[in-house]
Amino acid sequence: MIYTFTYSIVLFFICFTQFAYSFEAPKFDWKIASQKYGVTIYKAEKDKKSGIIPIKFQTDLNYPPSRLLAILADSKRKVEWIPKLKSAKTVKLLSETKRIEHTIYNSPWPFDNREFLIQIDSYVDLKNREIISELHSISLPEVAVHKNNVRGTTYYGRVVVRGREPGKTYLEMTLLADFKGNIPTWIVNIVQRAWPKNMVKNIKRQLAKNDIIVPKTWLDMDVDSSKAYKPSYK
Repeated sequence: MIYTFTYSIVLFFICFTQFAYSFEAPKFDWKIASQKYGVTIYKAEKDKKSGIIPIKFQTDLNYPPSRLLAILADSKRKVEWIPKLKSAKTVKLLSETKRIEHTIYNSPWPFDNREFLIQIDSYVDLKNREIISELHSISLPEVAVHKNNVRGTTYYGRVVVRGREPGKTYLEMTLLADFKGNIPTWIVNIVQRAWPKNMVKNIKRQLAKNDIIVPKTWLDMDVDSSKAYKPSYK
């Protein structure tokens, strides 16, 4: 049986009546670019429409799904682990399965900060202990671009969280986003190539913190929720 619920995330899902971008999950021909330190990073050809190189990675984490979901859902603390994130907040809670998020990212001088307005949809399969989330940019008349900011476009994003075995979680992230404005596409592509390694490193650091609060309702996502989990802080 499929269950659905919503949780917040970066980077970071599906269809709202006022969206400004034609949403369709793109198909990429993924090839393995590297396999180091337990992280598999994939590469694909540039997106023909945007000229942006899509990014994707997979990794296994030595923490249960409930703990990973706890940090993904905590909007207030996203600034602690999402690279260059300045702020994140929920603009609208559309339903139990949909929400709209607004994020602002710091940009180095002389570029303006970037902001994104995205819709997030999350789908939970408790039987297989899997959550699949998808995201894309939307446009809302009541959410104007902040002064001195440039609004980027997230064409597509996908996050997969799956319980592997007791105390272990599979994580997969895919992203196709454009910072827009006066940042050249080739610089965007260079920055995004480094994104998977930085993201995984930051997620592991956040997971290891001893003040992470895990909601009891998410313990059902763990492969063996009957045993108390004691993370290693090494």
